[in-house]
Amino acid sequence: MKKLIVVMMLVTVSVAAMAQENAPARQRPAQVPPPGQQPARMMAGGGMDVQDGMLLRIMEAPRVAEMLGLTDEQKAELKEIDARFEGTLTELRQKQEAATRKQAEALRDAEASEEAVLKAVEELWAVRTEQAKVQVRKLLAVRAKLTAEQLAKVRQASPETRQPPTRPQQPPARPAPVQQ
Repeated sequence: MKKLIVVMMLVTVSVAAMAQENAPARQRPAQVPPPGQQPARMMAGGGMDVQDGMLLRIMEAPRVAEMLGLTDEQKAELKEIDARFEGTLTELRQKQEAATRKQAEALRDAEASEEAVLKAVEELWAVRTEQAKVQVRKLLAVRAKLTAEQLAKVRQASPETRQPPTRPQQPPARPAPVQQ
């Protein structure tokens, strides 16, 4: 039963990937960001949140670096971290695109066996898992270079930790007058 559930989940994800692959170009989101950019929505990171995305984008968003009060030494260290991981992440994005195409082709092939389709699904998810691991390693390297105060600023700046604006309470609606 568990195998059936897992297979159904994988097929559902595969169909979604195939649908995205066949979507018109103007509706399909960009698959690969420009060099040096890794927006949070593209992360394969299980468990990564807005704060983590903000940390990973420090070097892309000068106002974030300014808000955190990064020293010149920290900026240099973070640039080095970014450069150290960029090649691996670019390679993994390319592998993910190839694995996505392979999976979509396997699903479109009426002659493909279940084993072949599931192998393509597993290959895609292996790449995504590796992407997540690399992103987490990069996140941990960035976090290690920040002070406790800077990390607290990241938490405060995150929309998840900000208090929602208070809305004025509306008086209850008056019932319509009863006509006799």
